[in-house]
This record gives sequence, structure tokens and C-alpha cells, in this order.
Amino acid sequence: MHEGVLVPRPETEMLVDKTAELVKKYNARRVAEVGTGSGVISVMLALLLPKISINATDISPKAIELAKLNARKFGVEERIRFHLTSYLDGIEPPQILVSNPPYVSKKEELEKHVLNEPHAALFGGEQGDEMLKDIILLSKKLGVLALACEMGYDQRQSIKSFFEDNKIENYSFYQDLSGLDRGFIMKG
Repeated sequence: MHEGVLVPRPETEMLVDKTAELVKKYNARRVAEVGTGSGVISVMLALLLPKISINATDISPKAIELAKLNARKFGVEERIRFHLTSYLDGIEPPQILVSNPPYVSKKEELEKHVLNEPHAALFGGEQGDEMLKDIILLSKKLGVLALACEMGYDQRQSIKSFFEDNKIENYSFYQDLSGLDRGFIMKG
């Protein structure tokens, strides 16, 4: 375990699977991940989908270094380019975008063991969904074919309203193994 990044959870595997389905459906070759952290999502996608190239971004130098180590460890470092940048600043627009951004509200009380994880990787703003909304708008602006995002179990209504307010019609939500809302897919 390394400091500076979140510990991957089963929900992360679901996000990888959903993203892989989108890549196959659209026969996409260019994928980007916003907020790569340990690099687990990009590394897993590179292992599952040998024909894609990935741009992975993070604002944390520690996270980028760890992600590079993990890509090297699994032999996919040639297919993932890591960028120390915010969102997709300076990055070629992808066909498929994936993100497991910070989405916890600053007001939310968390269990002690979770608070040991880096706060920048947990808290997504006052409401918690601010970064999710930024990523949705960025995806719309860039015209990506599809976006896959993890979200908080209690954010469905807020995200649904945001889609409606921004006249985005082609989206769906998915649930985790406990039956809680855990993510969404937006198609361009």
C-alpha cells in the first residue's frame, strides 16, 4: 500500500468492466482517465484491451509516480501516457473517458480508516459532486463517444438533474454489488 492514492475497491472493477464494454461497443482506440491515482483503472484497461492507447491524468505527483510504477510492473507502460495535469488539460480528446474522481461531500462524516486516505482523492467539493459535473461538461464539450464515472451512492438525483438541466439525454446509472447506485454512463 502506498500513501497518496486511494485503495482500489470492488466498485473500481465494475467501472473497468463498464469502460471495457464501451471501448468494444464503439471500437474505440483512444481512452483517457481523469484522476488516475494508483493507475489501476488504466492498467486494467490496457491489460484487457491491447489495441487501445490511454492518456491518464492526475494532479498529484505521488499518484503519477505510483501509476507509472504499476504500469511498468504489469508491462503496459508503453501504452499508457501519464500526465501531471488537471482534468484533460493539454491532452488530445479521447473517444472514451473514464473517471473515479473525488466525490465525497466535505460535510460527510467518514469512518476513521477511510480518513487515512488522501483527502484530495476523497473530497469532491462542498456537495461532493462538483468534479463529476465538471467531467460531464468536459465530456460534452469534447464530444467523447462515452463517459463512464463512479459516483457516490447518494448522488443519483443530483447527477440526473444535472443531465436534464444540461439537455443530456443519453445516460444511464448502474448499481454496485450491494444494490446501491454507484456510477453512470453518458453517451455522446
